Amino acid sequence: MSNPQENERRDTFRMELDAYLTIAKKQQLESQPIDYFRDLEALALTSEFDAVKQEIGQVSERIKDLAAKKSIELLSSQLDILSKLQTNQILTEQSLITQKISISEGGCAATLSNKVNTGDVVALAIVFTPSYFSLFVFAEVITITPVQNRFKVHFKFVELTERQKQTLLKHMFQAQTDAKKSIS
Repeated sequence: MSNPQENERRDTFRMELDAYLTIAKKQQLESQPIDYFRDLEALALTSEFDAVKQEIGQVSERIKDLAAKKSIELLSSQLDILSKLQTNQILTEQSLITQKISISEGGCAATLSNKVNTGDVVALAIVFTPSYFSLFVFAEVITITPVQNRFKVHFKFVELTERQKQTLLKHMFQAQTDAKKSIS
């Protein structure tokens, strides 16, 4: 007989994506996941930057003057490059390493070198590559499986806002679309 939790994991849209991931044990004092990662706070602005970039794209589509439209697109591209350079610099300074994570709107699985315990609530900082979309969220440790000198850990997101869910799903669909484009 199958476990309802396993069925729930199978029923959600799940992807394997490259990401930087770091964790911190949740303390009662810190109220937001980003509070655990002060050195990564600038990355939280990435989602706001993406929203502005999307608005610029929508405005650009309505502009009839080709020169003005091209100028806006070039400025948007330039800002995107600067944002990615800054994000890359922050990640390099933190000595974070990319890994494949399995993620859905309900949780994720990743390989960790440090031990956590089932039932622990942790703060996660996940930065996807190459988009540099970042997600700061609390998660509960559901299962732990030893793998060589590391641990495969399954997390269930807790306190994920509807906006975060929608943004994560949008990112996952975009990553899926990009992957299909690179294959064809």
